[in-house]
Amino acid sequence: FAAAPSDPSAYIINEYNMENCLSYVKKLNEEQKEVKVTVTHVIAYGIAWGLYIMRRDLGKLPFGVFKHTKKIGVTSLCDVDGGKDLVPVTIFDGHKI
Repeated sequence: FAAAPSDPSAYIINEYNMENCLSYVKKLNEEQKEVKVTVTHVIAYGIAWGLYIMRRDLGKLPFGVFKHTKKIGVTSLCDVDGGKDLVPVTIFDGHKI
């Protein structure tokens, strides 16, 4: 028998047509100049909305008992210093931004 997995992460690779997303990012950057919007911003916002919609199912299982979470956060690894390091940045309640 194989040993139980020790890495709790799951990895899925999908391919998507990003033409509409890139057009949307370009439009947002033309409309405002305060923040340079990137594809990462758009994807993180979409994930935040998805988590908010499914918030009924978000929580933890301490000792086998489901406890709802009150905070919804999305974490993204952000490039620092040209790829020399990645810094995790978590935005809570991103669906409101």
